[in-house]
Amino acid sequence: MEVAPQLINENQAGFVPGRLIAQNTMRCQVGMMEYAERMMKLVQQNRMPLHHQGPKAIGLSLNQEKAYDGVNLAYLQTALVKYCFPKNLVRCLINMMIPLNLLRINVNGYFTQEIPKHRGLKQDNPISSILYNLAIIEPFLRPIINDPLYYGYQM
Repeated sequence: MEVAPQLINENQAGFVPGRLIAQNTMRCQVGMMEYAERMMKLVQQNRMPLHHQGPKAIGLSLNQEKAYDGVNLAYLQTALVKYCFPKNLVRCLINMMIPLNLLRINVNGYFTQEIPKHRGLKQDNPISSILYNLAIIEPFLRPIINDPLYYGYQM
């Protein structure tokens, strides 16, 4: 059973099986064009002065450069527990990430032994993207989605 589509909001398309980012991009383009056309019609029908800005609206696109590198594994563990994942599974996932995140420090041309880095998800690990969505994207989006002051554009 796939759990990602049930835990991650339907508007989040990245890295979720069966969802395509291109669909969201197309929805945004169509929505923005439709909104602009509606506003122009109101101006043409003299129902809204040209200088009036119309209903407040915002389009938001986020690009999180080096996002995986900043995920704190202790925070990730807390987030997964909040989703009610079994603690043994969470511990297993975190323990799986730590050995993958090893680094060596260059001190005056000499490298230290490998030490575990307690933050960051490996980009080439297939589960990293879903963990990132659950720990970072969903907690950011959920309060916005659940706030009645904000609502999506109805097409």
